[in-house]
Amino acid sequence: MMDPSRRPMWQRTAYTVAGLIALGLGLLGVILPGLPTTPFILLAAACFARSSQRLHDWLLTNRWTGPMLRDWVRHHSLPRRVRWIAIGSMTAMISLSIWILSDRPWLQFILVLAGLIGAWSVLRIPLRENASQSTQANLNQICNCDSGDELGKPPANGSTASKRQNETREKG
Repeated sequence: MMDPSRRPMWQRTAYTVAGLIALGLGLLGVILPGLPTTPFILLAAACFARSSQRLHDWLLTNRWTGPMLRDWVRHHSLPRRVRWIAIGSMTAMISLSIWILSDRPWLQFILVLAGLIGAWSVLRIPLRENASQSTQANLNQICNCDSGDELGKPPANGSTASKRQNETREKG
């Protein structure tokens, strides 16, 4: 991929604006029923990769978006469990919203439509059976913890998290 600094300024600006809009929509998707989060975060990362190495690196190292993006780069798919959690939470929130808005059928229709679009987006993402060991090692590395350690403290050299990380590095 082309180095972002070699792109014309207008292209970098356009990609940055598009990335910020996608990131905003992805963050809204966390709280709004029917609006998917993952596709918008992936789009933001793609835009930032073309506009700003600093913003792209920030997304990759961010506590909330980093694991999702690194997992996507590694596998280009979702674990089955994540897919069903996404579909289930969207269904629950949309159902609750429809019940609350029982006197406004046009809003109910919009919610159902948004939910169908959100579910369609999630169902289009390729599926894998379960999270891999490399994903688990990646998560352990991010939180710097093992099952008995406190958050933020590095695991002891002999801990299972360290062993998994070393095994992952040897395989990769």
